[in-house]
Amino acid sequence: MVLKMASKDPVVTALEPARKILLQQVLNEQGHALNFNGESTILTSSSQTAETLAEWLWEKKLDMPRSIIVSGETSEQDLSPELQRGANIQIVSQVQDASSTHAFSHVDVYSQRGTSELLAGIHHGLVPNGTAVVTCMKRNPVEVIMKSVFSATGRRSFVGGRESAMEGELKALAVQAGFEEERVRILQENVLVGGSPLQKLKDDVERTLDGALGNAGDGHSWESTLDRMWNREVAKYGGVLIESWLLVARK
Repeated sequence: MVLKMASKDPVVTALEPARKILLQQVLNEQGHALNFNGESTILTSSSQTAETLAEWLWEKKLDMPRSIIVSGETSEQDLSPELQRGANIQIVSQVQDASSTHAFSHVDVYSQRGTSELLAGIHHGLVPNGTAVVTCMKRNPVEVIMKSVFSATGRRSFVGGRESAMEGELKALAVQAGFEEERVRILQENVLVGGSPLQKLKDDVERTLDGALGNAGDGHSWESTLDRMWNREVAKYGGVLIESWLLVARK
């Protein structure tokens, strides 16, 4: 079984810093109830998730798990060698059934089919009473801003349409994947990105757009559109507000 995430598009790439902030917040709020210890085997679907978990465990002075498993499109080069050794991060092509005590994943680009397959893979990989923690994007301001930039330049957007995740639908997909309904919780998890992380997020968005528009004769317009849309978001919320669903389920 392989945990499959959506292939990277520019929005997914630009949101990587915010995704890390989201996971850190989830760990700070939920980590005490997850019972991590030296016997834990944690399944993840990206190197970023694995490293963020390892960093959080280290900062909280908790025992490192037996292993953190990365299943997905990841190579050794994507990982910090120090963290890989310290947290015993392992990259696998197939996940053994009933082998993990915890599983973490994030759905950047929601679709019923893709999310259903992801949750089914997680359920197969968990031991009985194992815990799944999955975040799913609800409001993606970076996507809205990038679409506006493309519209202003007259270029066809490479940011495609998205299905919207609904609370009840996520729970139904988890039950369909094999989790018992009474053992599934859906919470709303919001992250307001401000300060230096906000500037880093904007820098990443600018780099992504520059790669697509900077050499195509659109440089005269896209920067001003980005600034205008970005400043509007910050003025309204005090930063960039990312809204996500948090699914916590026990097998």
